[in-house]
Amino acid sequence: MSINFSKSGTDQKIFGLDLVCAVYRYIHSYKAETLYSLGQVYKKLDKLDRSLEYLHKFKEIEEFERNNESLNKRIRLNPNDITLRLELANLYEYQGRIDQAVMILNQAVYLGSMEAEKKLKILLENNHP
Repeated sequence: MSINFSKSGTDQKIFGLDLVCAVYRYIHSYKAETLYSLGQVYKKLDKLDRSLEYLHKFKEIEEFERNNESLNKRIRLNPNDITLRLELANLYEYQGRIDQAVMILNQAVYLGSMEAEKKLKILLENNHP
């Protein structure tokens, strides 16, 4: 990336801010706080579509983290509950975290779940050709 310093003062500040945002976004692409901050920055720049995009992603990640934490806590309290592991695997799969979904499904298979075994086979066929 290179910065064109021949722009006017206002354009240069906005361009520089966009560059900072791009780098920040690249480094911290999945941290909820970062997405919220970027949403607020774009809101102040009157780029409402971009702002809403980041704020929506922030909300999605916050919800995932909340559900993930809740399910993991429930699994710690009920380690043999296969249903909870299947829910957690579905949550990971929905988020595109296939490796984590596979790990959780393997745990459910170890506990004797035929449903998890079927789901694991399908997941591996669809994501690891």
